[in-house]
Amino acid sequence: MYAKMKRYYWIAMVPVVLLAAACGSSATPTPTAVPATPTATPDVQATIDAAIAATAAAVPTATPTATPTATPRPTPIPPTATALPTATATPTPTVSPSLAAAIPLVEASVVQVISGTVQISGVVIAPLSLVLTASLPLSDAPLVTIITSDGRALTAWVIGRDDVQDLALLRIIDASLPGIPLGDSSTLEPGDKVLSFGYPVASQGQLSAIESGVVDDRTNQFSGLRFLEMDTTNRVGTVGGPLVNHLGELVAMSVGVAFVQDQGFLVSSDNFALAAEFIQTALPRLQDGTIRLEPRPLPTPSPGSPPPLPAIYSGTVTLKGEAPAEGTRLYARVVQPNIGDLWLRTEVKLNGTYTLVLGVVNALYVTSIVEFYLEGVEAEIQGLSTAELGILRYNSGLNRTLNLVFP
Repeated sequence: MYAKMKRYYWIAMVPVVLLAAACGSSATPTPTAVPATPTATPDVQATIDAAIAATAAAVPTATPTATPTATPRPTPIPPTATALPTATATPTPTVSPSLAAAIPLVEASVVQVISGTVQISGVVIAPLSLVLTASLPLSDAPLVTIITSDGRALTAWVIGRDDVQDLALLRIIDASLPGIPLGDSSTLEPGDKVLSFGYPVASQGQLSAIESGVVDDRTNQFSGLRFLEMDTTNRVGTVGGPLVNHLGELVAMSVGVAFVQDQGFLVSSDNFALAAEFIQTALPRLQDGTIRLEPRPLPTPSPGSPPPLPAIYSGTVTLKGEAPAEGTRLYARVVQPNIGDLWLRTEVKLNGTYTLVLGVVNALYVTSIVEFYLEGVEAEIQGLSTAELGILRYNSGLNRTLNLVFP
């Protein structure tokens, strides 16, 4: 019976349990079983890390400008000497030690040559003790002034001149200077270095010596003239100056570009020199008195009137107590600074007689002083009247007998 009652008890309780389950929402829920995705106890540190990672992902990746890699500032380098231009105001190439040794051997032999308003350069040749220079820049006057490296002014006489070859040979009167020998220029090749000497007009009397390299050489097949083309330019006043090797020997002479062009060469710059082997062959003729002048412009004629009549002078010439050799050149100079001195020449005849017709084209020469020269020496004039007081002046149509005495 007890068993029967127990069974009835559980049967009666079943509805109660079901009712309670149905109303369970109002009761304090007992932790129900965790679904398939458990709400596990949050890991705080993991959450923080995830938040940081998400924030970092949201912020644009900082291109390395956040900390600019300072556009590499070059390490300051102290200014070098090139910050200021190295003193090359006038292009003066450095002279190599071997060439520099030639400077003291040559400088006393290089001179300025002044003819009228023209100033060029020249060099004394050994053993002749004569000055070699370019002839074309000179006036037709046979008398020139020489300025030495130590500043002395000397008078020189043109004893030989050939404008076809642009060479002149001068004798210094009453003085002598050391000379340099001729060297061999035939061995010079492109790239070889020499020293170029001269007196640039811009240097106001200062001798210049610069290193110059051979670029090329050109030879005129008809005249035999050989030119060296150099890598430096002939400055105004240096034409006629020497180019020398390391032994102090003359291997070439600077010449003007117009002369080179006249030989039929196309040129683009003024940097030529006449080779020494040609100079060597020309020296004997110049020393013997060859005179070949290019045509020179005549003085400006008198405007609106005929030229004055010529004056004729004749008489005898005595040189150191004797008659000079037949053919000796006698020069007359009419001094006129305003339009230029006029030089005329004749030759002494047998027994020292002469006749010289002095014709002028401009009336400004009338009453100008007349002087006579032989080999660079001025004559003492015999036969002047007392009124002339020892000074002869040109007069139109004058016919005079004058005896010229040269000490």
